[in-house]
Amino acid sequence: MRFTINLATRRYLDLRSLDVALVLGFLVFGGLLVVRVAEIGSNQGELSRLRSVTAKSAPAAPAGVSEAQVKVVAAKVALANSLIRQKTTDWLGLLDALEAVVPSGVALGQIQPGKVVGINGVAKGYPELQHLLENMQRSKSFSDVYLLNQTETKVGLTQSGLTFNLTCKVTY
Repeated sequence: MRFTINLATRRYLDLRSLDVALVLGFLVFGGLLVVRVAEIGSNQGELSRLRSVTAKSAPAAPAGVSEAQVKVVAAKVALANSLIRQKTTDWLGLLDALEAVVPSGVALGQIQPGKVVGINGVAKGYPELQHLLENMQRSKSFSDVYLLNQTETKVGLTQSGLTFNLTCKVTY
């Protein structure tokens, strides 16, 4: 085999293939550019047509609203907002407060919101349950913490724990 090009002495670059690849790339991008410009023009035409249709079908401007009517509506909105705030539970505040006091080894299964919050859960043992109750009593977010019920439960032959119910008052 006889080589006619010595690659060690000069850089070899096939300029004809490079030119073909560049021309094909420019043609593809040029075609995409034409399609996009046509699409933008079509969208602009559709937008102007829709604006003219909506301008023709728009109702006449309503009569002015008096200052007294605005104040009455604002008072009704404020009353509705205060009622909504009273009836809803601040779940983020409640869950943040619980996250701060629940130790490892305790799983909460059910939270019943209200003026007095009911909590059901499972603890690995008595020390974990006692730690939970002490954390809740020390916390500024919880008051009147009462353990209503605790029962020892077994799952299978080797796993056991305590199921508990407690109530408390929560301040966010």
